[in-house]
Formats: sequence, structure tokens, C-alpha cells
Amino acid sequence: MSRLQPSPSANDSEDKSDRPDPVDADYESSDHKHVATAHPTPAKRRQAKSSLLTFQRRNVDDEVRKLEPGADSTYCVVTRASPAYSIIEYAHLVPSATPDADLDKLEWAWNTENKSTDLNTENNIHPLDINLHQYFDRTKNNEHNGWFWLPCGERALNIITNMRQYYVGTRSSTPSPAQYPNARHNPFQFYPKEASYKFEYCFVPFPEMKTSWAVRQLDFPVKKFSPKAKVKQYYYPFKTLPRITLHVPYHFVIFDTGRKLSKIYTSPDLLENKLEEDFPWLDADEMQVLEAAKHIYEAWKASQP
Repeated sequence: MSRLQPSPSANDSEDKSDRPDPVDADYESSDHKHVATAHPTPAKRRQAKSSLLTFQRRNVDDEVRKLEPGADSTYCVVTRASPAYSIIEYAHLVPSATPDADLDKLEWAWNTENKSTDLNTENNIHPLDINLHQYFDRTKNNEHNGWFWLPCGERALNIITNMRQYYVGTRSSTPSPAQYPNARHNPFQFYPKEASYKFEYCFVPFPEMKTSWAVRQLDFPVKKFSPKAKVKQYYYPFKTLPRITLHVPYHFVIFDTGRKLSKIYTSPDLLENKLEEDFPWLDADEMQVLEAAKHIYEAWKASQP
């Protein structure tokens, strides 16, 4: 259960020989089986309501419990606290209030039918402790200053690097919108075909979380409160907090993380220098994924349907 103190505010249309294949030899191009069974949304309808219906919450809860066999309740994916320990809320990666114009671009880049996006799909939502949720969404002067997810691990690095080469195109470390190829591709085809593949993430705080309380994590999610439950505490920058496995695919997280970074690191100088200043504990691979997430998001945002 988190003890953080919240802030007051809270297809493919073209064939280009120099573009990499969506997947390399280790990552076959195939719809991820878990995603393929997700509930489709009828075309020409967008779900934009911020409140979830009962069946939508149940779908999220079912996916979360699959990550912890034996879990008898939904729980915060960071603290593993059930509703017996904390107030649990449902957080979107692509916000429910995302403007239609931005969703049009996203659907173009993701090669999905226009107006078909359901933002209340379980792929776009995870449960969080109420305080962590507030930090996840927290802004000051329209800049995020809470925390975000970062895809981590060698397989994640390979996938995100491949996505960057496809959507961003140029190898430049500071690409401009004019250089983006306006590429279209279903992101699910970048992922391994095995149904058992899990998406791993690191919890990354912005510097403003230095004064936050510790994040407490139960060793296992339990439905009923128990004084014997083992709890560990982690402190800023939460580098020792274990990697978190989520049911949420990388591209939903890239949208959220890239959106947050793009509002702060607005110039090449800021990107190259301030990222290292703000996140000195990230290793070279993690920093590469961080920069890639920002560029992929900006390429999606620059799409021209």
C-alpha cells in the first residue's frame, strides 16, 4: 500500500526497402494471442467516457489476476495492495479525454480503422493505489512531474528499437517532424507470437518525487488484510523496486510516457542533457528506450491521415 502524499493538483500503406521489418528473426510478425482475444469495438464508435462499466473493470481485473496466479482479488499493480489495504482506482494510459484529432492520427499510425478506438479496453487500463494514481497523472504548469512506465529488459529494447526505426525512420538522435515517414503499422505485430509473453516495465519518477514517501509493496496480493503480510519499502528513485509485469502492451505505455516527456524535453539540448541530469540512475539501454518512446510518440502525433 502506497503511503505517498498526493499533490493538490492532479494496409501498411507503402513498401520502403530501407525500412526494417516489423520484427526480427526472434520476433515473428503475428498478432499477440492475448490481444487477439480482446473484445473488439464496433467500427465508427469511440468509447471516451472516463468512468468504467462493471464489465470493463472486470476485464481489467481478470487480466491483472492472470499475472499473479493465486491472487484472489484485484490489486494495485505497483504495491500489490488489494481494496482491503487501499483505495484502488483504474488508470488509463491513453487518456479518456484524448482529443479526436489526436486519436485520428494514432489510428492512422497504428493502422486501425478510423473511429474504432476503445479507450476503455483492458489493454489501456491498469489498477493503481489512489495516491500512486494521482502521482501518475500529476502536473504542474501543464508538465507532468509524477512518474511513468518504461519498458525494460533486453527483449523490450529490441522491440522498441524496431518500432522506432519503423515509425521514426531517421537514425538521427534529434529527428524533426519533416523527417518522419508517416508510417502505418499495427503495433501488435512487433511483439513475440507466444501467448506467454509478458510486458515488463520499470517505475520511473520525475525529480519532483524526491520528497515523496516510500512506495510500499506487498510480497503477494491478498484479498483480506493480514498483519502478517510482508511489506517492503522503496525510496526515490525506486531503482531497487522490482520490474513490474503488466498486461498492457508497450505501445499504450509509449503513448503515455512519450506524451509526458514531450511536454518537458522540448528541444534537442534538453533531450540530450537534461534527461541524463533528471534520470542519472538509468543505464544506457534504458536511456535508449526512454528517448525512443519520446520520438515514437512524436512521430505518431505528426501523422497525417
